[in-house]
Amino acid sequence: MSYFDGIKPKKPPPIQKVLRLPTFAKNFVDEKRLKKLMDQISLISNPNERKIKQNTFYKVLDEELAKLNNFCIGKVEQISSALSFIAKKVQVKLDNMAERHFLEQEIDGCAADLCNLDSFVGLCYITLVGIVEQFDAISGTIARVWFQARLDNEQFCNIKFDGLLLVLSDVYFTLTHGNEEKGEWNPPDSFDRQTTKFFVRPEHIVKVKTMIIKHLPTLVFGKNQGIVTNWKTDIDFSISDSASITSVYFDNENFDQYHGRLFREEGATLIRIRWYGKYGKSVFIEQKTHHEGWVDAMSVKERFQLKSKLVKRYLEGSWMFEKVVPKLVDAGMKPEKISKTWGLANEVQNNVMTQNLKPVIRTHYQRTAFQLTTTNHVRISLDTEMRITKEPKDPGPNNWAHLGQFDPKDVLNFPLGVLEIKLHDYPPPWVLDLVKEGYLIRAERFSKFQHGIGYHYGDKVHTLPHWFNNNFVNFKVSEGSVWYSPGGITIGPESTPTVIPKHIKSSLSSFPRHDALVPTHFLNIEIDPINPIKKIEPKVLLASERMIIRWSKLMLLWSSLGIYFVQQHNTAQTIAGYILISISVLLLFYQLYQYTVRRNGILKNVVFEDKLGPNLLVPMMIFGIILTCVFEMTVNETVRLSKRIYVA
Repeated sequence: MSYFDGIKPKKPPPIQKVLRLPTFAKNFVDEKRLKKLMDQISLISNPNERKIKQNTFYKVLDEELAKLNNFCIGKVEQISSALSFIAKKVQVKLDNMAERHFLEQEIDGCAADLCNLDSFVGLCYITLVGIVEQFDAISGTIARVWFQARLDNEQFCNIKFDGLLLVLSDVYFTLTHGNEEKGEWNPPDSFDRQTTKFFVRPEHIVKVKTMIIKHLPTLVFGKNQGIVTNWKTDIDFSISDSASITSVYFDNENFDQYHGRLFREEGATLIRIRWYGKYGKSVFIEQKTHHEGWVDAMSVKERFQLKSKLVKRYLEGSWMFEKVVPKLVDAGMKPEKISKTWGLANEVQNNVMTQNLKPVIRTHYQRTAFQLTTTNHVRISLDTEMRITKEPKDPGPNNWAHLGQFDPKDVLNFPLGVLEIKLHDYPPPWVLDLVKEGYLIRAERFSKFQHGIGYHYGDKVHTLPHWFNNNFVNFKVSEGSVWYSPGGITIGPESTPTVIPKHIKSSLSSFPRHDALVPTHFLNIEIDPINPIKKIEPKVLLASERMIIRWSKLMLLWSSLGIYFVQQHNTAQTIAGYILISISVLLLFYQLYQYTVRRNGILKNVVFEDKLGPNLLVPMMIFGIILTCVFEMTVNETVRLSKRIYVA
């Protein structure tokens, strides 16, 4: 049961709404001028004149790009200046509520400008690519190839929103929490939380970030939250608000870990090795354990740190964690923590060796975290630029996992952002409002690991994840979100061709073909939500069976009463008996039908309610009782008259 069940989100406004603003509309691509030139080119038959007109088209295209670069860079400078001004203002203690309200409005204005600029850049990119494709169709050229390569290097297509968003987060935080130093966040060794996942379309990434940072600051590992402790003089807008995370997941040839997590078995575990940034001196070895609702324990994630050079020997069992225990004692670690870490390390090592676990899936993405450093009550993370890779069977000599380049056919670029809301208790109102706004798409029980197994090993597992039943998460093309290329299917900003596995080719057969390869972060992807899925307990099916048994028992009593009436050799009672028998048989067949419908509904997680059955049963029972009383009275009256006649 999720806190967000029952929420009906709004429909978010289209990104084209930005063109209603005069400033952005004035500086948008001049489509009419370019299309007019293309119409003129289509009417020219002379090759020389046609070439002159084509050069004119290219010249106008250059002018449009220069206009977009000047406008977007100018807009970025305008937002940067406004944030710098606000940053200095919020460092001073503000007792005047009117001034605080004014500054909050100014910050909201900067956030709105960032969102509008992001939408504007995406629309310009899509529009320009579309116009050049039309130009190629008219003139018979291949301008799209070099033009798109040029677009990728244009200034307006390479605006760094990260630094702006991070400064925006800090000014919001300082305005609401003051300028005292909050300290750095140290991640706990275990996490108890309820997690709900959502998809975020690429064109809504910046919007969602601005909505979150108004209430929850961006968390950068190793950085204090707030402005005073970070920017004593000038503000650095070039820093990033996200960090790269790489995780390697383990499983065996039977995919026991996958199936245990997929079917949510009690005690199902998942082991992975994770590192942040580049592969360095140490990694985190993590184990997730799932617990059912009837168990007096929450699902938990536990982890410990290990030097990278020891990982291979640790996984093989030739190195034991007990060797570092004396060093931990000397370092002043508490005995309880040492004991817990030691037990976890031995448990993970034993699971790896006994279950013959090997690296099978790797995920790499940029994670933006939102959280207060002082509490874990509400934690939100947003993963973007995700790549899900199939691990090679041979990691190479002296390596526990592959550390080189991957075969492009083993890489899946996931086109959506994945947002996770992690709660310890009921969510605050602003979190519920965030879900209601419609920028988040429910992704119930979505798992990067399960998605990778289903995509790369789908022909080797018993069951695919439930979202694969909906057209492979039902990516709908709008301006082109999934494109075919000679190497297979291309998804994502890096345009890495990925060969479609045979077991899911049929799911993608409905996608239209297209020759263009457009970076995903400029596309309007539509996706159906992954609806909440509930585990079917045996007691639910048994309760349905008990229902049909109870109805059968009741109908048996009714039919017995009907048979009794039929055997009385009285016309009226015989008619009443046949009526009761007929009603019993009809209701029994009706309940048999309802049992089938109820069972299918349970298996498909569909809410079922029999509104007709009880409404039929009660009137029929009243009718049977009245009928029985009437005919009993009739029989008694007949007997009484017979006795009177006999006496007479």
